[in-house]
Amino acid sequence: MGAAAQPYLALLVSTLLLVIVQRNFHRRLQAVLLLLLREQGLAFACYALLFLPGVAIHETSHWLVARLLGVRVRAFSLWPRRKEGGLLRMGYVEMDRHDWFRGAMIGGAPLVVGAAILGVMAFGYFDLAGALDALTRGDWTPLLAQYRAAIETPNLWLWVYLALAISNTMLPSSADRHAWLPVAALSALLVAVVAVLGYGATAGQIAQPVLSGVAQALTAVFGFTIALDLLMLPLLWAIEKSLGWLTGLEVVS
Repeated sequence: MGAAAQPYLALLVSTLLLVIVQRNFHRRLQAVLLLLLREQGLAFACYALLFLPGVAIHETSHWLVARLLGVRVRAFSLWPRRKEGGLLRMGYVEMDRHDWFRGAMIGGAPLVVGAAILGVMAFGYFDLAGALDALTRGDWTPLLAQYRAAIETPNLWLWVYLALAISNTMLPSSADRHAWLPVAALSALLVAVVAVLGYGATAGQIAQPVLSGVAQALTAVFGFTIALDLLMLPLLWAIEKSLGWLTGLEVVS
């Protein structure tokens, strides 16, 4: 495989892993809350409150981009609602009908904004760049020193909580993605036209560094998110099993 394709393959793998890990994270957290509170409505309310910072960023991103693109917003809410089938709708922005191009921009806004905020956290507060450099060199000493410094940092758990809340609510919902297929089809058509006209190599030289950089940045942010969720999953699993043992109950998904 060519080196040029590696950033995109890494992004694809990290995206798939992120979806799998986050589904497991949400399922475990919901199980813990249900076993702890014993009442579905109260458990869902606490679940929504835990992710409120991320939901606020997600829905505000929709609202802001819609306003910037001239789409009228009819309703905005951060409070959860139960949907058919028992699913929980964490928040929503209702707006007037609009074209698929603006729909794609509005739908992708939470991912862009959430990834940007997480990038600032990961590289600014958690020094992800230093960790990646140490991993690349195979030197664990800086990582251990960085870990010891991190756990002694004031407000560490607040930052970890905010990162978890934002990262676990930034992915687009199925409604957010409904306009992505036409955009992808149009993009593929434009690429084909440019190639037929003989400008493919020139366009590739211009676009490749930008697209590769975006893919690498997203892969780093997704990896950071996966690592946070994986650190929390054993704790959630242990709490779920302990509550199940104490109560004699089990949450069946």
